[in-house]
Amino acid sequence: MQAAVRRTRLRPLQSLLSSRTILHHHPPQNNTPAFADCGARGVAIETAVGVRISQQKNDEFAIIKEKTRQLLERPKKHRDPFIKNLFLKKIDPTILEYPEVRQDEMDELMNQVEPIANRVKEVDPEKIDKNGAITENVLTGVRNSGGFVHRIPRTHRGNDLNMVGYTAVVEALSLEGNMSLGALAYTMGSWSARTLEKHGTEEQKAFYLPMIATGEAAFSLCVSEEKTGSNVAAMQTSVRLGEDNRGYLIKGKKSWVINAPNTDYFIVIAKHQGLGEDVKYSDPERQFHQDKRKTGSMSAFIVPKKAPGVTVGQLKPFIGLRGLQVSELILDDVPIPLDYLIGKTGDGFGIAMEAVSMERHVMGAVLLPLLKKLIDQAAKYVSDRHVFNRPLSDFHMIRDKLTEAAYLVYALESMTYLTSLLIDTTIKPEFDLESAAVRAFAADIAPRVVRNLMEIYGASGVTHDRSFDQALRDILTFSDIDGGTDVARLYIALSGYQYAGLAQLSDIQKLSNPFAHPQAALRRSLQSLGIKRAAKRTVYLDDYVHPTLQNFAYMLETCCTEFGQCAEGLLYEYNKDLVNRQVELKQTAEMAILIYASFAVLGRCSRAYCVGMKHNKQEMNLAALFFYYAKRRIHSIWEEIGSGPDVKGRESMMHEAAVHMVTERSYGVEHPLTRNY
Repeated sequence: MQAAVRRTRLRPLQSLLSSRTILHHHPPQNNTPAFADCGARGVAIETAVGVRISQQKNDEFAIIKEKTRQLLERPKKHRDPFIKNLFLKKIDPTILEYPEVRQDEMDELMNQVEPIANRVKEVDPEKIDKNGAITENVLTGVRNSGGFVHRIPRTHRGNDLNMVGYTAVVEALSLEGNMSLGALAYTMGSWSARTLEKHGTEEQKAFYLPMIATGEAAFSLCVSEEKTGSNVAAMQTSVRLGEDNRGYLIKGKKSWVINAPNTDYFIVIAKHQGLGEDVKYSDPERQFHQDKRKTGSMSAFIVPKKAPGVTVGQLKPFIGLRGLQVSELILDDVPIPLDYLIGKTGDGFGIAMEAVSMERHVMGAVLLPLLKKLIDQAAKYVSDRHVFNRPLSDFHMIRDKLTEAAYLVYALESMTYLTSLLIDTTIKPEFDLESAAVRAFAADIAPRVVRNLMEIYGASGVTHDRSFDQALRDILTFSDIDGGTDVARLYIALSGYQYAGLAQLSDIQKLSNPFAHPQAALRRSLQSLGIKRAAKRTVYLDDYVHPTLQNFAYMLETCCTEFGQCAEGLLYEYNKDLVNRQVELKQTAEMAILIYASFAVLGRCSRAYCVGMKHNKQEMNLAALFFYYAKRRIHSIWEEIGSGPDVKGRESMMHEAAVHMVTERSYGVEHPLTRNY
């Protein structure tokens, strides 16, 4: 009977080998004019922005081709968020069926990527680092190759690439270690153009997006402030209505504005004056303003660089990614029209968070070319270098360092493109936690990879000839460009626990009143003592991978079970106070990240082996090595969280040591040679 039930759950392995139907079509040309859409809506938009565009004979045909292209896209499916469901002990096994890109889509994508890649290969990242800027000649060449139009719809002269295409373009822009160029393209695409495309009015999109696509204008997002840092809600930049109520006045200072000297327009997040502060109101108004303070008192605005009162401060370059040209933006009662508001009043916080978080996995594509370049150079070095009459590659420690770098980069590459593929193939995708997981994983493993490769070279690895100094500076800067890695981890954990808490609210309420619900309390007590039944298998991951990987799939189920036990235990134990347990939040986030990476790695190598990809045996080895690494770390965290008294003792000592250093305002320990007698 059990075998029969299990067969109903089996998904044929041949689904990984499904034939790719090639549907030939010709996408619209890149020079499709803005407002090509015929009809009253297009005319209204055209009139509103005061732009006259001559109607071409092929306008109607271009629209038909665009509609055909959309119809030919692969059907999307409903998917629940993967990491959020892990907090509920739910596993989506179909994620192991690593999605494929159709051949016609690949052909179209390569037509976009190859000109960009050929242009970027001529760019020297060391010159950008030395000069502290990306030259106008380089920017013009990349722009002419289509490097900055990837997130703009075709109706506004963009390429309208999907997420996979966008990821590939950003990776191409980062070739040869050009992280500054790739990071600039990412911020311009995800932070600026995408924000306008999603939240701007039709008039704003019709006017500004074509200018971004043609290179006539550049945008920068302005959110952070020096005094508030990651606490966006505490920003000081304010906005108020002008005296005649015909426009806004913005006042404040924004820090770390990327590409500010070369920007034509800024997207500024500002707090409405009087909202978000403790201001006395009359009784009828009090509730309204209190609600407004809770739900959002910030808005987003388009601020032209040439507007009165706008000043770009001195450059404050990062230690790495020096081509980004970072500086302050000073706003001194800058007047802007009412229609420069992006979205609705009060939407500013959501717009800022969405801009920074929704596509941050693409930052992994910025890192990949540099890490793979360093691995390629190290592989050649250990093959050519001889020590004690033996090739350097014969030494086991050298092999370990090179292999560890390879399987970590393989995992990052798998996660990055899996996330993009999931977004492209899902109806209403909710993969913000998966995107944050890729970003956090990239920042974690990149310094480790570079350090391993540096040690292979010995003393020559710390010389300027190897360019490891620039690589490390770029990577460390990259880790904090959008708020920091720890912030990403906390975002993953808190969002997951919030999702689980809402779903398990009734169980939590029962445990909070054990006398009214003794059975629930007894069951939880037995679980905390380790007296529990063996977990039942609710999903069979080994049915979704190649037979040679079934053992790893089974062990991955065990990792998911351990994560579920940790998440459930912490949620029930600390409940609302869990938000203050940052160490445990960081640990559970790390477990979730490694589990997601393991799914990406196993799914990718299984597909490679099934379809007979070149070097598929190497992929199998790298996948197995990464899984052993991830499994050890996941199990270690599981044991640490479950140890109870040991964790609380360690936590107490950590707290006491930190308080001592803060009180002494120093290291707080005497020199070992000091005498007190």
